[in-house]
Amino acid sequence: MNDNKPLIATDHNESVAADRRRFVGNAMRLPLAFFVPAISADALANIEPASMSAEQRIAAMQRMLYLLFPLDQVSNGPYERATASLLDRLDSDPAQLTMVDQGFTALDQAAGGPWLTQAEEVQIAAMSALEQTPFFGFMYGNAQAAIFNDREVWAAIGYGGSALEFGGYNDHLVEDIEWIEEI
Repeated sequence: MNDNKPLIATDHNESVAADRRRFVGNAMRLPLAFFVPAISADALANIEPASMSAEQRIAAMQRMLYLLFPLDQVSNGPYERATASLLDRLDSDPAQLTMVDQGFTALDQAAGGPWLTQAEEVQIAAMSALEQTPFFGFMYGNAQAAIFNDREVWAAIGYGGSALEFGGYNDHLVEDIEWIEEI
């Protein structure tokens, strides 16, 4: 199975989305992850980064962000905006850019070839091998903030936005949360 769309198709139906979530959950438990040795922060720092074009870096970043936060109900927009935010940050810090390029080189090594062209199971296993590295921490932390501060994601997950400017959630917007009565 090599279903490597750059990100996601925007016309998924619910059963495909449910199957995808189940697949990603199971993929994280695949025995394949046991065959990909973990890469330490020290080992990552000693990797000579491969030369990446801007387009390759963008494609790899968007794919990694999608695998970290698979939101099938949104377009590619949040991933593109999160990648742009990460790239802006990297433009001002050459050391972090080198670390990110080393991370993608390490992903290629862990995947046994170009990470971006591998099957999703291999991509996830390679990412798992780098979980304890500064590269993974940088990508995960910055992507999480960028993706979940995106209004398109808010709409998709049912978050109405900040209530602070309206006096907080105690007096406003709680009645708009449909699932709150279920608790």
